[in-house]
Parts: sequence; structure tokens; C-alpha cells
Amino acid sequence: MKSASVKAFFSCSFRDADKEVNNFFRAICEGLDVACHNVDGGYSELPPDKALSMIGEADAVIAIAPARSKLGGTNQFFMPEAVSNEISFAYSLKNHC
Repeated sequence: MKSASVKAFFSCSFRDADKEVNNFFRAICEGLDVACHNVDGGYSELPPDKALSMIGEADAVIAIAPARSKLGGTNQFFMPEAVSNEISFAYSLKNHC
């Protein structure tokens, strides 16, 4: 039996060091018939504008947030700024649709 196809915006870092974790989660999505899209292609729009549009068209947002710089003397870390922004886009669209 074929599962229902889900279209997700896949928010992630494009750093080489993050490819392994991104590939891991993409493989899980593929196994679950979740089609992942993001702004890794060439588009005429600026990446934030294209991301906002793609998030609005998606059924879900999957955010991969590897640790970045450490927050002060704590054991907490920032996530990549683009991932944080894309989570904010999704939250904003959820509350205005």
C-alpha cells in the first residue's frame, strides 16, 4: 500500500560539515515518502523570498538545526541563522493563514 505523499520544506545548513546529518534526515524522509524541497537550487528570487514561498506551499517544515556558536558561558548553542529565520517564516504563516 502506497502512503500519502507529503511535501515538506527541508530547512538546513548548506555547510559541508552538515552534509552527513542532512543526508541522514533526507533518507528518513525519503523512506516515509516525504518529498523534501529547499532553496538549494537556482531561482530568480532571493533565497529568503523563495523560502517563504516554498514554506507557504509545503505541508510541513522539517528543520535541521546543528549547533553553532555557544551562548555565553552556558551549555546552549545557536542554530544556523537561516534555519532560525525559516522556522520564523513557518510560524508566521501558520498564524496568518
